[in-house]
Order: sequence, then C-alpha cells, then structure tokens
Amino acid sequence: MGTLDTHDTPDTPLSPRVRQLDDALAGGHLQALSAFWDDVSAGGAPLIEPIPNDDTHVWLTFLWRDTGDTGDTRSVAISGPLANALGGLSAAQNQMRRLRETNLWYRTYRAPNDVRTTYQLRLNDPSLDDSVAQSDGEYDVVVQKTPSVTSASC
Repeated sequence: MGTLDTHDTPDTPLSPRVRQLDDALAGGHLQALSAFWDDVSAGGAPLIEPIPNDDTHVWLTFLWRDTGDTGDTRSVAISGPLANALGGLSAAQNQMRRLRETNLWYRTYRAPNDVRTTYQLRLNDPSLDDSVAQSDGEYDVVVQKTPSVTSASC
C-alpha cells in the first residue's frame, strides 16, 4: 500500500464530504453549500469519515463557518494536543483552508480512530497575520469506532 497524504491541498481536500462539495461547487451547484451546512448542523462537527483500507484511522475534518458576525475572517487555525501532534506546533501548520470563495474553512487530519482530545479554533491568529487573535472557545472531540460517532460538544 502507498503512503497516504495527510495534508489538504487547494486542489484536493482530503475529506470526502468536502471534496464532494468542492466538486459540486465547481459544477455550478451553488445550493450544495447550504445543503452541506444543513447536514453539518444536523450531524455535528468536526466531520469524522472512514479512510478506505485503514481500520485504525479516520479523516477528522475541522470546520469554521464564517457567518460575518466576527468581522473579516483572514485566517483560522486549530490549536490543541491533536493539532500539535498531527499538524505541528505552529498556527501556520494547523491553518484551515477556505473552500473557494465560500464561508467554509476546513482542515483535515488523519487521526487514530479512538482519539479523544480538546481543541480551539483561533480566528485571525496574529502569527498568521497582523490582526488580533480571537478564540471561539474550547471544544472536546471524541472519535469512536462505531458508525454513530458523536462529534464535538461545547
């Protein structure tokens, strides 16, 4: 088996759901973004998706929805033990990508399927630009092997 990519690129999101949304948007299906956010509202975030042929890891995708009420979003980074272990210690290594020109920011990690951790989303982190950092609070995430995974809770 070949090596797995563990970093999103602008052209290829690792998350199957984000990649499917990207494809839909590229095809002109702009209503797909609203449907995506409806699904996330119903199912929770972060997204937890299986990796084909890998029973010990999952794609763990953190999401940020820019609702416009926090000002101009220039960057979003994830901080916490999991992000530090899988992405690196700097905000730049854990920076989310914006999907096209939408309100969706995302970052996917290949994570152990039994991980339990906390994380913070850092909006406009000063190490990424010249703005003032804000945190959207600390969250818990639990990944379990069962299909009915509970994602994040505040």
